[in-house]
Amino acid sequence: MARYYDQNAGTKATAAATTVVFTATDIPGAGVVAYHFLFAGAGMTFGDLTRIRVKGAGQTLFDVDPTALQAWINRYYGSNLAPVAGDVSFTIPFWYPTQAQGDPQAGDFSQMPSGLAPTIELVIGAGGAVGTVQAAWTISDMKPTATPALLGSAMNIGVGPAVNQHYPLFEQGGVKGVCLNTTGLTRARLVMGGLQRMNIEGTTLFSEIQRFANTNLPADPVFVDLGGPQSAPAGNSYWELDVTGAWAGATNESTLYAIRGQ
Repeated sequence: MARYYDQNAGTKATAAATTVVFTATDIPGAGVVAYHFLFAGAGMTFGDLTRIRVKGAGQTLFDVDPTALQAWINRYYGSNLAPVAGDVSFTIPFWYPTQAQGDPQAGDFSQMPSGLAPTIELVIGAGGAVGTVQAAWTISDMKPTATPALLGSAMNIGVGPAVNQHYPLFEQGGVKGVCLNTTGLTRARLVMGGLQRMNIEGTTLFSEIQRFANTNLPADPVFVDLGGPQSAPAGNSYWELDVTGAWAGATNESTLYAIRGQ
């Protein structure tokens, strides 16, 4: 088994309040276990991004706020790999996080979906800068059997105080982890397939569960591992939240990390 590294020597322009799009004419899809991006220009950094999307032939695989991507990488791949706001480069990993087991390639069975033309959208906010971004990638020759999905969506739960606020969940693959903000959260109850997986006070979730799971200081949003991937069928999968006036409001997101078969 081997990995191969390559890049597109060309660049795409960046600017404030724009979306940079890479398509199959710019980047490969088959065998890809990671995409890498490098910004150049006066002040353009990872912190200027407001959304990151990855699609395969139109099927959305990643649709995530950059802070949730940071929390996900920190939880599953290590805080030394998680991008911070001032970084001029970052990676979107597709491999299953097994580095702790000693073999960095053991997770290469998880890849960009085979045969689906890739599209990546980097949404730049109003603080973005004129410059360029370049794409590179890591390819594995391992046969793929899975692909990750990292999908966030606004829960539309307003500023509290409020109790028993529901947000329905559905994921076609198996959910391995969940992410949400804990500021102003007094209770988080997670039900998947009718089975209660979590019912815990927000400060405990923030200060203790994440503290022992991650390798750096806790920060919102938190990413919680659920162990082996679990089904989240529609109809009996949901968040139930109690929130205070410190809750940021309807834009707060729920992000699911799932493993889908290929």
